[in-house]
Amino acid sequence: MRVLQACLIYVALFAAAATMSVSCIEVTYKGVSYRCDPKQGPDACPEDDAHEWVCCSDDPAAAPGRLPDYSGDEDDDMWGEPLFSGKRNDLSRSGMCVDVGPDGVAGALTEPARCLTPCNPTWSNDEISEVCGSDRQCCQTVEITEKDCTFDPDLNCWRPALGTDIGNDDPDLNDANPSFVGMGDMWSQSSHDTHQDPGGGGCKTLATVSDEVSVRDCHDRLGVANQRGFCVSGAFTNCNRLLPGYQDACELKNEAEGFECGSGDDDDDDDDEDGEE
Repeated sequence: MRVLQACLIYVALFAAAATMSVSCIEVTYKGVSYRCDPKQGPDACPEDDAHEWVCCSDDPAAAPGRLPDYSGDEDDDMWGEPLFSGKRNDLSRSGMCVDVGPDGVAGALTEPARCLTPCNPTWSNDEISEVCGSDRQCCQTVEITEKDCTFDPDLNCWRPALGTDIGNDDPDLNDANPSFVGMGDMWSQSSHDTHQDPGGGGCKTLATVSDEVSVRDCHDRLGVANQRGFCVSGAFTNCNRLLPGYQDACELKNEAEGFECGSGDDDDDDDDEDGEE
């Protein structure tokens, strides 16, 4: 079984990129280092003479639940405006410091914020090809932690938290706040470890400046680190998530506690049938 270490995953991107050592794993990667908060702007990444760091969002979420249109010229229903990347890079709370200098990955930058192209590792292969290109893959940038897991009663297991979980358990509160109708997750700063837009400030901003985005739709697009990554060369072999036997924190938690996703529904159906007899 191959399990990603519970620390940042730094992706090696292109052979020409500058080399940067990282502390939490015994591998040297190139061009990308440090987890950062794009909302902090120029202060999000360290300054040094050898690199030109930019805090690049790794979140490809787009409205309304479509693939992100980074070119701005796609006109069919498959594509939507990015919520937390591209020209809205500074609304994201999740990113990686990328060296965009002449010795970094500048020659491969394709996104308007001078950043690498964000993607979602949970997309289908066809969706990844549409956004990244047919010769590329989507590599997750940061590993989720156990705190990023939510117990889903419908699946009877732990799974990575989703923005659709945002809501109140109290029906009266749901009536007063109809946009919050999820499983009771308040998505506060302390709710999870790697969740996008804790507190919902970015979604509130988007809802005031975009006719296409409501607060509810923006919340539905939020997630944790399993849905964030960068497009990398198809020859890149360090995407541990794609290796046989890989398990994320939620899968390990299910294994340890004896849960299997989807098993609860079958058991309930069997009980109902027994009761009818």
